[in-house]
Amino acid sequence: MDGCTFVSSKPENGGALEEDMIKLNIIKGVTINVLSEALQLNSDIRLEREITLIRQAEEKIPHVLRGAGGETLNISGLFQAERHGHNATMNTFVETFTTSPLKTHKALLSGLFKMIEAYELQHLEENYPFAVSTSRRGIPGVVRFLTAEDIPGKNCFTPPLVFLFEQEEIFCSGKVLFAGQAVGLIVAETQQVANMAAQKVKIEYTNVKKPVILLREAAKSKDPNIVQLEKELKPKVVKANIKPRPRHRLRIRRSVVRKKSMLQYKIALATEFLPEKPPPVHPTEIRTSISPSSAVELNTTSALANYGTEAGSEDVKYVIKGSFDLGSQYHYTMETQTCLCVPIEDGMDVYPATQWMDLVQVAISEALNIPENRININVRRLGGAYGAKISRSCQIATACAVAAHTLNKPVRIVMKLETNMESLGKRNDVATDYEVGVDDDGKIQYLKADFYENNGSSMNEPLVESSIDHLQSCYDSSTWSVMGKGVRTDLPSMTYCRAPGSTEGIGFIENVMEHIAKVVNKDPIEVRLKNMPQETKPMAEMINDIKKSSNYEERKKYIENFNKLNRWKKRGMTLVPMTYPFPFWGNFSAIVSIYAKDGSVSVAHGGIECGQGINTKVAQVSAHILGIPLEMVSIKPSNTLTAPNGMVTGGSIASEACCYAAMMCCRELLKRMEPYKKDPKEQTWAQLVQASSGNLVELCATYMFTPKDEVKPYNIWGVTVTEVEVDILTGQYQDCNITYDMQVLRVDIIEDAGKSLSPEVDIGQVEGAFVMGLGYWLQEQLVYNEDTGELLTNRTWNYKPPGVKDIPIDFRIELRRNAPNLTGVLRSKATGEPPLCMSCSALFALKNALYSARQDAGAEDKWFQMNGPATVESVFLNSLTKSEQFVF
Repeated sequence: MDGCTFVSSKPENGGALEEDMIKLNIIKGVTINVLSEALQLNSDIRLEREITLIRQAEEKIPHVLRGAGGETLNISGLFQAERHGHNATMNTFVETFTTSPLKTHKALLSGLFKMIEAYELQHLEENYPFAVSTSRRGIPGVVRFLTAEDIPGKNCFTPPLVFLFEQEEIFCSGKVLFAGQAVGLIVAETQQVANMAAQKVKIEYTNVKKPVILLREAAKSKDPNIVQLEKELKPKVVKANIKPRPRHRLRIRRSVVRKKSMLQYKIALATEFLPEKPPPVHPTEIRTSISPSSAVELNTTSALANYGTEAGSEDVKYVIKGSFDLGSQYHYTMETQTCLCVPIEDGMDVYPATQWMDLVQVAISEALNIPENRININVRRLGGAYGAKISRSCQIATACAVAAHTLNKPVRIVMKLETNMESLGKRNDVATDYEVGVDDDGKIQYLKADFYENNGSSMNEPLVESSIDHLQSCYDSSTWSVMGKGVRTDLPSMTYCRAPGSTEGIGFIENVMEHIAKVVNKDPIEVRLKNMPQETKPMAEMINDIKKSSNYEERKKYIENFNKLNRWKKRGMTLVPMTYPFPFWGNFSAIVSIYAKDGSVSVAHGGIECGQGINTKVAQVSAHILGIPLEMVSIKPSNTLTAPNGMVTGGSIASEACCYAAMMCCRELLKRMEPYKKDPKEQTWAQLVQASSGNLVELCATYMFTPKDEVKPYNIWGVTVTEVEVDILTGQYQDCNITYDMQVLRVDIIEDAGKSLSPEVDIGQVEGAFVMGLGYWLQEQLVYNEDTGELLTNRTWNYKPPGVKDIPIDFRIELRRNAPNLTGVLRSKATGEPPLCMSCSALFALKNALYSARQDAGAEDKWFQMNGPATVESVFLNSLTKSEQFVF
């Protein structure tokens, strides 16, 4: 076995991974009696994957919703609201529109051109010679090459709304900010011609510079335009012997003062309803003196460098220092960025794939320099969103509108996957450094941390504030000091991604809890419970429930024995709790119309159907309040006529808000019809409607939800147990065969959904969010060319979101029973984002498996840091597998 040399395609592996693959097959071929018992159990090293078993449990009630006229909802009719729209023979998404108005006007497909390198644009020749010359040289189908000079109004797709502080250009007009930035639009008669022609555009550059794309590198800057303080969490318990934090002179950008961030906006709207967080039951005095962490080299104001305590404390037994970095994530939607614009007699009909109709309307109005009332925004549904279609969709919509306006013809943009990934922002990557002092039981006496988030080329859509608010989770944060900063880099401006900020914040604090548990040699559950206020009764109860339902203790013992008997297969398990604060914010409108002839009902609302089931829930609530069968309710496309000036569909808020608005509309209609109502045995619903209409009752009602309504912020509680198995030889998760090298064996989740309006919808949201999180923590890695800033992982060949076989083999979801939310809409709670925050359990379960492998490799059983995502290379290298371990 010795003396062999292998060449690796991945330098970081040093050839070791390829070597292990060969040795793996040698082990399989060795006579069994030659091997030790641990190796004998691994003679068939591959992990055979069983068929996925999904178990769902929710509160069993005869009828989920009961209306005035009896049963109005049954499980078989649950998805009636969206069933017809997804019929393969019907128009489903913007890309597939084939009916009017495109029958009378041939649609022009256009491809968004991308920059290859982060250079400064010198010039684009006047009169657009490219479009002219290509047409003359026999490339048929090219109509026009549009640039910034063709925009009649503002060259900006981020008007100053809520959390958009800086103007971002539709088309680059000079300085290129990042690789992939759009410089123009090729308009052609077919998508194929547009894509081909875009690659032939010639652009000259000057002042070529190497981009700064690494977060920690950019965070070293002293330039306040690069590193900006966005949020500071200060200790609530400050004793006399604690050194005060000095005042910071770090400049905060003016736009933050002028505009509110997204979370500030939410809190401002909900302030009068926010409950005060209870003080800690046993506030602990801080008495030790800690020097700044040597691991911190960032030249900005630092929590670690500026918050200290006095020495000699008996409470602080361990001082723990560490860092935790998380990568970015692409919003892997079925539908890429898409928009259709159709000029009409008084303006333009716009069909964008967007989560925010109002932003698109305002941006197009400013770009075309026409009033908003001449722009009609219509959205039927999206093919997935996850935040990608909040502000980023606006660039595609404005570019499409400029083309349609310039040519006075319908234009449609459907972005290629590669362009979509290269040109647009993704989830913020994160870097943290922390120092924590704990007692013998692992209870935190103080915590100091610096939290950095990569904002990309602009400071729009900041997430630091959300991260810091969510990282407190279910724990006593009264002695914590955290400074959060946004960092500007030469990458596309980052944008919200499902559970933005909360995923990173909760992942960070759970990493700290795992670190503490390892140092004090306690079960991580004990450490977590020790750091929870005693008032956190739902969480303690839910932890006990899931430990019982998941057979946690029995499985823990089995895993310990399994790892002792197996050298190359290892298992790990962990339990992670979560508290997700949910404030109401924004405004969402609804309109309900009842038709006199048959009593059928149409509803339109200001939310956007992204696959989360908002239309189903709105239809359910409307039918429930009116007391009619669900099939009598039709949900119409969202538009800016019936829902003007609306807020973004995001943060899991829209479903509840739109349900509330629809509920209030229905109640108003019932109130109007009350004088003409008779005994239900003598009068049908249709007869009541006809009688009301005959007496000139207005059968159309509107309502706009705001946080001033009868709702209050609440907490969403959740807990999960995750178990994984990994092949130590390769660290791989999946290969091209049916056998696997790493698999998520079992996941148990209990989530507090209040009294669920649609258990099937909510359970589906829990499952989908958690699996999306598995991709974030385990396999989705974005790789850039550090010399040019170009994204290298720009397609499915090299960027791997979870597939159907990455779903946990045993997946058990339970919605917490007997826990109605008295302050929510019909006692329900949001479900779309919190489960993703608990998916960090997969990373920690994987680490627990690697602890056993590292001990078998001769390493001490002590903490090691593994960042996200835990790729194949990361798992393999952290297993500490060495060549000499194969000698037998």
